[in-house]
Amino acid sequence: MATVTQTMNSVPAKELPRYEQAVESKHELDWADLVTLDLSKFDAPGGKQELASRLKDAVHKVGFFYITNFGIDQEQ
Repeated sequence: MATVTQTMNSVPAKELPRYEQAVESKHELDWADLVTLDLSKFDAPGGKQELASRLKDAVHKVGFFYITNFGIDQEQ
């Protein structure tokens, strides 16, 4: 009897299509401000505490957040 690992390894992997960022909409749409978490502040004095506080507020009050400066650019 084949194990899950053996079965998974025998299935050929499909190459994923390259991600292309969608163009920004020109329509006037309702939107909500998202909390932005700037990870470049992580190693700054008080940065971890500030990020943790902003993340907590975002999760509890908004439900969504946006992360910037995480070390991977659009081309990657």
